[in-house]
Amino acid sequence: MFPNRSRASTSCIHSLHPLVKTGAGAAFSMLALVLKNPISLGIVLMFLLCVLKLARLELGARRWLGFLAFVSVVSFFNSLASDSTWSAASYTLRLMVFMMAVPVFALTTAPQDMVRALSGLRLPPGVMVSLLLVWRFFPVVAGDAREILEAGLLREDRGRGRVTRWYRGFVVPLTFCIVDYADRLPLALELRGFDPCRTRTRFQAPRFGRSDLAFITGSQGVVLLAVAFQWWGVSI
Repeated sequence: MFPNRSRASTSCIHSLHPLVKTGAGAAFSMLALVLKNPISLGIVLMFLLCVLKLARLELGARRWLGFLAFVSVVSFFNSLASDSTWSAASYTLRLMVFMMAVPVFALTTAPQDMVRALSGLRLPPGVMVSLLLVWRFFPVVAGDAREILEAGLLREDRGRGRVTRWYRGFVVPLTFCIVDYADRLPLALELRGFDPCRTRTRFQAPRFGRSDLAFITGSQGVVLLAVAFQWWGVSI
């Protein structure tokens, strides 16, 4: 759904501290597991949409239509599998929060900024490198998946079954891309003499500012409001 980067890299969301955005993405993802009230999940989703708007991430109409089509299909199956519309809506909104919580913050954080933020925590080098690779892994795989889908549309073979085309035309190439990525990355680090234990210099370390405090306060307000609606919904 999301593009690789936004050209508006100077938005208020881009300038936030990387650890603040990482914690917010993880917190909203965990909160989606706890909340069951559709109103509470809707509040969190609206906050994420506001963050997406402030970040000025460029999304085309095709991505929005694909996202809405996917959500519509999921909602339909949830309505069939759930015993009530209330429960089906909660499952659908929970999935939407999961799909937006981490990518919105990850796409507005440059890898070098994340490295500087993690270096300030004095984490073990192996842990820091692993977190950085995981942070960058999903956007890379998303880009590969988008290219594979576009290539499949150009050379679609209608003589095969739909499941076969999906498996051979998407799952297999994407799996090979992931394996190739995991194979080339250690070799590239070794050829460049990368040593995670060595200290690194930096021009400017990320610092917490007023914008980070305002974002944390707003996020806490959204969490408290969502929990309040959850408690109120359960109590009745």
